[in-house]
Amino acid sequence: MKGVAVSGLIRNVFTILHALFIYGFGRKRTSVADGVCSHFWIGPWDTGIKTLKSDKYFQLAESAQIDFVIRAGLLGPMLASGTAFVNVSQLVSFMKPVYLFQRVQVLTHIIYADEKYTYFSHQFYIRESLHAELLVKMKFKRKRLTVEPFSLLQMRFDELPAQLIAWNQTLQAMAPAGRAPE
Repeated sequence: MKGVAVSGLIRNVFTILHALFIYGFGRKRTSVADGVCSHFWIGPWDTGIKTLKSDKYFQLAESAQIDFVIRAGLLGPMLASGTAFVNVSQLVSFMKPVYLFQRVQVLTHIIYADEKYTYFSHQFYIRESLHAELLVKMKFKRKRLTVEPFSLLQMRFDELPAQLIAWNQTLQAMAPAGRAPE
C-alpha cells in the first residue's frame, strides 16, 4: 500500500520541479483559458500486469492539475493567499487501454467555473488517439472557506455544458436524504 501512495507523491514532486524549472517564476506562462499538455511515462508501479490501473488515471490527473496551476501562473497567488484546491468529485470514461511503458499526453483545461466550483477536463492521449477522459469538479479553499474561482482565474464562463448538468444531476440523485451533494 505504501508503494502506491509513494508513486503518486513522487510523480507530483517531479511534476512540480519540472513545471517550476521550465515554466515557473513568471516565464513562459500559459493563459488560464488555454489547455496545458503534460507528459507521463507509464511505469511498472502504474500497471496491474500490462495496462494502466484505473486508480492511476486519478493520480495522473492530479499531477496534470498541479502542472496546470503552475504553468497558468496560479501557484504564486494561491500560496500568497493561503489557497489550496480540493477535488470534490471525479468522473472518468475509459476508451482504450494504456499499456506499460507508453508515453501519455494529458491535455488539461478548464471547461467551466461558477461562483463555487471549477471543472477540469483531463484527456489522455497516446499519440493522436484519445484513450480516456477524466472530469474533475473542484473547489479553491482558504482554510474552511470556499474561494470564488473568478478571484484566481480572472475569467467567466457563459453557461454550464450539458455534460456537467447531467453529472450534477447524477450527484444529486446519489446524495443521501437530507444532505446536499458537493
